[in-house]
Amino acid sequence: MLCLDDYPNYISKELPLEESEKKEIIELFGKLPGIIKRLGYKVDMYEFFNEKESRFLGNYDEYWDLLNHIAKEMKKTNPDIMCGGPAVSWPSPEIYKGFIDNCAQNMDFVSFHLYARGPGEYPNSYLFYGEHNYAEQADAAGSVIDYLKEKNITNIEVFMDEFNVQYVWEPYEPAHHNSIGASWMACMVKNVAIQGITGLNVWNTQDSGAYGLNYTSAPARLYQLSNPYLR
Repeated sequence: MLCLDDYPNYISKELPLEESEKKEIIELFGKLPGIIKRLGYKVDMYEFFNEKESRFLGNYDEYWDLLNHIAKEMKKTNPDIMCGGPAVSWPSPEIYKGFIDNCAQNMDFVSFHLYARGPGEYPNSYLFYGEHNYAEQADAAGSVIDYLKEKNITNIEVFMDEFNVQYVWEPYEPAHHNSIGASWMACMVKNVAIQGITGLNVWNTQDSGAYGLNYTSAPARLYQLSNPYLR
């Protein structure tokens, strides 16, 4: 999967978009699968955009229209790819229902992110019970699946493609690397799997600081053990 974070900065972020701007965005992303293929890379899935829901707050109709046109244009270039999104920071009903209701005919997956907390919001015990615990988060993920079932939509996969304890780099969160974080991850992964999530990805595995698992910490070992059995 390649996440397309945003459209280029030289295109205005002010809304509503001019028709010429919208046309440029659609044509630009429409060319991308062909460029990727010519460069010799293989991308199965394209996700757009990364946590940009706040920009379109109060103007979601324009958001869904733009995402639909991008997906259709990209699939003209390469019909074999999967497209999806909207990679939101939390699966709020207004967002996922709007995306599913308006975009399901052109999309192959719906994606969202779930983090347990911001900096210093709750003690470690709250990862397991109390406000905003893992069970509550798993239920939020499950609500997306329930809505797809309610609408009798069977062609859409559900990806929780960012999750971890804390959503900012600073201050450093010890639970990203210790046994508390590993225990939380085990609970989180088990419960979203039970809900029916079809793919998940921890954020992230590679950096050397606050988040990177680096395959030496307790959560990293758990992630390695899980990979053969999970997607």
